[in-house]
Amino acid sequence: DLELRPWSISPETLENEYVQKVCGQIPFLGGRSTHWSGWSPIPSTKELAGWPEDLKVPLQKTYFGLAQKFLGVIEANEINAFENNNYLYGTFQSGLKSRLDSANTIESVEHVRHAPLAMGNDRSIKFSTVERLLSMENVTVIYECTVEEILHDGKKATALRTSQGTIEIPNNTKLILAMSTLPATTLVLNSFKTTEFPQLCNVGKRLTAHFVSSVIARVPRQNLSLPDNAPDVELGAVYIPGINDGAQYHLQLSGVAYTQCNDTNNIHDICKKYSANSIPNECIDRSRDDIVVSCSTLGELDYKNKSNQFNLANNNQSLTTNGELKFHLNDQDERLWDLMDSVTFKVMNKLSCSANGDDLEYWHETDKKWKKDPPPSDQIRNKNLVHDASTMWIGDNEDTEAPVGLDYRLKGVNNVYLTGGALWPTGGSWNPVLTIVAMAMHLADTM
Repeated sequence: DLELRPWSISPETLENEYVQKVCGQIPFLGGRSTHWSGWSPIPSTKELAGWPEDLKVPLQKTYFGLAQKFLGVIEANEINAFENNNYLYGTFQSGLKSRLDSANTIESVEHVRHAPLAMGNDRSIKFSTVERLLSMENVTVIYECTVEEILHDGKKATALRTSQGTIEIPNNTKLILAMSTLPATTLVLNSFKTTEFPQLCNVGKRLTAHFVSSVIARVPRQNLSLPDNAPDVELGAVYIPGINDGAQYHLQLSGVAYTQCNDTNNIHDICKKYSANSIPNECIDRSRDDIVVSCSTLGELDYKNKSNQFNLANNNQSLTTNGELKFHLNDQDERLWDLMDSVTFKVMNKLSCSANGDDLEYWHETDKKWKKDPPPSDQIRNKNLVHDASTMWIGDNEDTEAPVGLDYRLKGVNNVYLTGGALWPTGGSWNPVLTIVAMAMHLADTM
């Protein structure tokens, strides 16, 4: 397991029916950017409901576009990935999108589009921060140095207490917390007590994230009427957002079309390298001409649910691990999860050419078999939340409860700024990387 979770889970959270944890950090150079899917949608105005207008305008006018360019985000039908003397995103990409276009008639679905993926570089591989960091001359990385506490004089940060000793912060220096949502929240809770900084009393009192269902289906390759000269292996990716009663979800579908092949590993390696969602090797049957589609559906955990919080635990643990996560799905979450699972199977059914859907099969993980019946909820619902956010949300002057102002600075602390998902007023359902990058660029210009 590559993931590190420097926090604890409350006992009542561990009793939840489906989700009991949150995905952790990857504590290596590059972090999560070395193990991500590449999905990079721009949220619409409707999806940014609840965000300050003075933040939305610059993001939509300037910074979403800059982030797209920085990450190399393009739509799947424009990806030039080339393998085995063929382009991988071609006729199947077009056919998959066309076949699923009618999903926009499903109630609550917003639209169907070619997937926006951070794969627009010369090699058509996913963006990673590692290359950028290693190519920069003005960045210093201190290894094996854990920041335990921010020391301050009541107005500004003055030093960092670390596992390698105290590091002084010179005057007029700005400290930026770019360390993901929950660890940054732990650091702020330990460093700035509300008795001295009452404007930070709501740090950790709001929490959102995404719950996930994962479904894999297959149909005969002939269902998409691919031309005779189509490559033996092709990939496709489609993005379908939806909103129901203000609660957001989206489907991210990634597929592979292949002919009978003596090398299953070759198909799997291509999927692993270039596809957006992972497609398990065991789901590829080289004796058949198939289309296999993996669908991950993400739903928005209700940010208004006061049961969802991140606080300091009453224990004697290290200052870096004494945060405690607590969350519980409410009625809105349950309704949304039921709805998005239903929509997922309706969308998958669009792949079928049969009136009764008997050419469509689903992968049942428990039995490791393909079956006609859809898998039950306990097989498709992920026990880990992803994309935790909103613990130190950003707000305008009217939002007096927000711990962070529109200048990205912790209220009451003159020189500490924040990046990442912790800033989000609401979590929506969209994949967060592009928005996080756009906000970091906005912060840089604001400073």
